[in-house]
Amino acid sequence: MRALLLSIILLSLCRTLAVAQAGFVPRLSDDRAARASSSNKDPDANGDSWSCEPGETRTLADLKGPGQINHIWMTISSDEPAFLRRMVLRIYWDGEKTPSVEAPVGDFFGLGHAQYYQYDCAVFSIGDRMGLNCYWPMPFARSARVTITNEGTKGVGVYFYVDWVRKAKADPGLGYFHAQYRQFNPPPRGRDMTFLEARGKGLFVGCNYTVFATTGDWWGEGDDKFYIDDQGLTLKGTGTEDYFCGGWGFPTGPYAHLYTGVPLNGMNRDQEITNCYRYHLADPIPFARSLRFDMEHKGAGIVDGKQVGYMERFDFISEVSYWYQAEPHAAFPTLPPVMDRLLDYQKRAYVEPDAFEVELYTAFLTVEGAPSSALAPERMARYGNGWSSGEQATFAAPGPGARIVFPADPFQGLAGVVFALTTGPDYGQVALKQGDQVLATFDGYSATVQPGKPITVTFTRPLLQYPLTLEVTGKAAASAGYRVGLDYVKPVLAPGK
Repeated sequence: MRALLLSIILLSLCRTLAVAQAGFVPRLSDDRAARASSSNKDPDANGDSWSCEPGETRTLADLKGPGQINHIWMTISSDEPAFLRRMVLRIYWDGEKTPSVEAPVGDFFGLGHAQYYQYDCAVFSIGDRMGLNCYWPMPFARSARVTITNEGTKGVGVYFYVDWVRKAKADPGLGYFHAQYRQFNPPPRGRDMTFLEARGKGLFVGCNYTVFATTGDWWGEGDDKFYIDDQGLTLKGTGTEDYFCGGWGFPTGPYAHLYTGVPLNGMNRDQEITNCYRYHLADPIPFARSLRFDMEHKGAGIVDGKQVGYMERFDFISEVSYWYQAEPHAAFPTLPPVMDRLLDYQKRAYVEPDAFEVELYTAFLTVEGAPSSALAPERMARYGNGWSSGEQATFAAPGPGARIVFPADPFQGLAGVVFALTTGPDYGQVALKQGDQVLATFDGYSATVQPGKPITVTFTRPLLQYPLTLEVTGKAAASAGYRVGLDYVKPVLAPGK
């Protein structure tokens, strides 16, 4: 009977996951569409976000079953460094006291260490300006409660949809969705990292894995290990990048496929971040009684001045496991305190008062003379603490004539703006213009990467007719390129405002 029940659960789960694998299935049913959202109840109002103050927990959805969540979308308005790690998502099924899903918001959606990067895969889609989408099917019998907690120091605004369907009756063969965050800073000396210890019947369906390299060189020689049903080591891999279905140290840069990807690739550099994911929708790992998922933390490094290719490494590693199982689930380990979840630069980064962090608004800027991907956020921790929020927007301009066009709306009514730009050995020369009129120029070359002296531009024409642009005009003879770094833009108020 136990074997038959497990077979029913696994078959039902595979049918549910097939929707995520194959896309839309036009099967008619008596399901009824429903949604919980932050939409303003006043039809004439447009204030559709919910505030969430420091220390506050908001219930985004409190649903009565039977039903199934099919899609979660959210975006968060905040200027606090690393707010994607400070906000925590939790989901509770059927009135349970402890959550079945518990992870920082960014990590849940595959954005490790609160970094933002766009990617699409079978179960997550990260759009422009931090549109976070989740497509894991989440069935429940009696109830579902979705909450978000602000563990930061500033209030935020949360926009969200929770799209679900009401069902006539629950399917007892379907498992409940689970997700759990764990981190290792540093990993334990002399033993593997344990990413998941689950008890019960279920399916392991994947993980996303983030490494902050505390030293340079290749970090991913560790093998994956699965211990199933208390029978000892059952599945053993050949290397971290092999488990994530890449090869030879992910040498080609970022990519995102349906089930596997490396959407953020630090290219094995010191103090850089890499995120990988693997979702076992086509090859789920079933377990009848228990599952333990471990990973070694081995790679290359320097010992006594000599290169060693296979040794323990002690990087900052964080991971989210995803699985389905019958309830009840085993107790989760305590979520690490918020300050322990942050990188050092995120803890100490200053924030320029009253400024727009350009790296948060790249989706609103228009790039001309270069691919839109040439403008992207960049962490600046390796260069010191001189950048607001510890990051900037970097424009990898190919040469003179490439430019960035700023939207007019945010600057309406201002006398001008202050630009905080960066200098470095491969930075170029730029002109800040309205139409053909040059308002200011800036030479971005310096022997080392450092914040440049902020420059102020005063608007001389209507912005709607003459938008503000930043145009690359050339480079110093000693410069190796035409890069542009924009830390922040700060408004200059008109007299009397």
